[in-house]
Amino acid sequence: MNELTIYDLRKKKLASSGYTCEICGKPINEYTGQLAHIIPQTKPNIKKYGKDVIHSELNMRIVCGLECNAKCMIGFWDYENLVKKIKENIK
Repeated sequence: MNELTIYDLRKKKLASSGYTCEICGKPINEYTGQLAHIIPQTKPNIKKYGKDVIHSELNMRIVCGLECNAKCMIGFWDYENLVKKIKENIK
């Protein structure tokens, strides 16, 4: 991951979301909120795009639970647009 640790990123996402789930709007806190990957964190995705892309802040959402986590993912046909945006942000 870039400069932020997962813990720091989680705290940042919680604060920027106003302590609400980015999918359903349900209130969350530091104990209930979880980070969700938009492009899933799988071995093939890490190999293809790299850890910097997969663990980028732009590839993460803060959500209330597994149901909203699953709703974060985008179709593989949209991956390239997000990857391009992330790589421009990394530079």
